[in-house]
Amino acid sequence: MDAETTAEAALKRLGLDAVNLIAASGRPVEEFRGVALFSSQRDEQFQSLATFPAAREAVEVLPEASVQYAVEEANRLVLQFIYALVRHPGCMAEPEVAVDDIWQSFREEAAIPFWTFGTVANLEFFELEDSGAGFIAASGLESDAVSLGNGVLVVGRSTLNLMPLGCDEHIMERLFEDCSGVGVSSFVIVAQTSQEKSPENLILSGDGQAQLAAIRAVLAMRLVAGGHVGTGHMYLMRPALFNVGIGGVTRSGWPRPPVYGPRYTLTPALIEPIVRLSGQLQALESTPSTGPGNLPLALRYFSESYERRSPTDAVVDLVTALEAVLGTGTEISYRLSTRVAHLLASTEDERVHLFRTTKLWYDLRSAVVHGSPLKLKHQSLLADPEPLRQIVRRLLRGFIELAMRNDSPYGKQFFAEELESTLLSESKRALLQSAMRLNE
Repeated sequence: MDAETTAEAALKRLGLDAVNLIAASGRPVEEFRGVALFSSQRDEQFQSLATFPAAREAVEVLPEASVQYAVEEANRLVLQFIYALVRHPGCMAEPEVAVDDIWQSFREEAAIPFWTFGTVANLEFFELEDSGAGFIAASGLESDAVSLGNGVLVVGRSTLNLMPLGCDEHIMERLFEDCSGVGVSSFVIVAQTSQEKSPENLILSGDGQAQLAAIRAVLAMRLVAGGHVGTGHMYLMRPALFNVGIGGVTRSGWPRPPVYGPRYTLTPALIEPIVRLSGQLQALESTPSTGPGNLPLALRYFSESYERRSPTDAVVDLVTALEAVLGTGTEISYRLSTRVAHLLASTEDERVHLFRTTKLWYDLRSAVVHGSPLKLKHQSLLADPEPLRQIVRRLLRGFIELAMRNDSPYGKQFFAEELESTLLSESKRALLQSAMRLNE
């Protein structure tokens, strides 16, 4: 017999012996469920079976042994074969059928050359415009999904939607438990990446890239339009036809403090800009920033402003983001306000308004960080930091555009030496605004 036929026969014999062991014990089958190598006492029940060594030896010589997992992991895989069988609904009533099903899953998984890693989180302060445009038909899901690029989907939170994407019952339970309080929505964000199988990643629960893709997509949404969109805990997934022995629920991040703000409405018109920005943000992560200012720092403070419970803290974050890309060493309040006004305004009246508004926001930030009493005009600003966030949002999109251009004349030296004179020239200012796509 070839290696696969030998392994099939050995594992099936062992599986049936495990079922007989459970039946003879008189104990509920639930007491035998588990994950390989999590409990030595539970594992020993099955490792002591006479057919266990032969099954382990057969798995050790399968073609996948040297490619997908180390030979010494055969013990884990054989144990997990039994634990998968014990969880099968027909384990005790139709053991032959159940064993055949688990073997089929084992072989089909071995035929796939890569692992899929995923993350899922509840979306908060989020709603989807129910127009149907921009939706994709996702295979096996209860309803259509919205693709935000790079393996990121927005789908309705339901078992029929999430099980095909790799959510098991434990993650589903956590998602529904987290779904409460301020800003609750009926949607989740799911991200998936893949990695070629190897002994090093056999029991790796996540590669970190899926979480980054989801975080990137949320930041892109925030940069494209207003609304207080955010996520709860991110739960890691590794969907597979055969679980090789990964147990428990792993999560990253933390829930936001109780924050308040308008809901984010994802419309079909926003999808393409979000996908484009997500790609740009990914490129920024892998390329040292050659653009003006400290764009990564500005993006971090912009995003953190959404997590602040206090509007004063959000204002501090947002003005810090402005300084990171447009700040100067001297006369900072005046020069920062002037730069913002000239870059963003399209008319003289708008320029004057933006100058005054930006200066008020900066003065408010200064009063907060220095512990000065707030004037009435500053207190009124705190009722709604969104106008300041919109100023920062537009500028950051512009600086991302500049950072994407390797041949851009608008680098660090330009912003240090030539920005003021350029902003005073209508024609030169228009060229800079066009390069930053500020008027689109």
